[in-house]
Amino acid sequence: MRNKTLLNINSPIFVYWLILTTGYSLAGWLLAAFNTPLWVWLGTFLIIVYLAKSGTEGLLIANIWVVFIMFLVTIFKRWPQIWPSHIPEKDITLWSAIIMLLWSLAILLMMGLALTHQAMKLRGFTSILRLSILVSLTSFALGVGWLIFQAKLISLSPLVS
Repeated sequence: MRNKTLLNINSPIFVYWLILTTGYSLAGWLLAAFNTPLWVWLGTFLIIVYLAKSGTEGLLIANIWVVFIMFLVTIFKRWPQIWPSHIPEKDITLWSAIIMLLWSLAILLMMGLALTHQAMKLRGFTSILRLSILVSLTSFALGVGWLIFQAKLISLSPLVS
């Protein structure tokens, strides 16, 4: 009988890497769109390193970082300039739904990184190789997302009117 799980740990490792690359590219685009300060980028990088090193054991610290950042976004009503500016002030329901979606995406990304760590560990990747691959992959993906935003290759502004 096959073990049915939410994410099959026996999937080829490149599937995990592809999902991480796509997700962290979107995260890089969003960080750029929100005109995120350097300290948030650096903090996010440190959390990535921590999760890549510790796996699921690091989820508590990563979640604290995500909650802290989402708290700041909520308090200061940070909003991408390319999205309609009236939403945070005049359409609070839509604004809060978007913030919740962003929080959910952040949670999924950190869980994906932690689960990929576990999958690589089960496949015999050494700790230094896991750390190197995961940090390189996610950093590269964040950079690609930032570049896509800077080059204006993808604009999510038509999605929100």
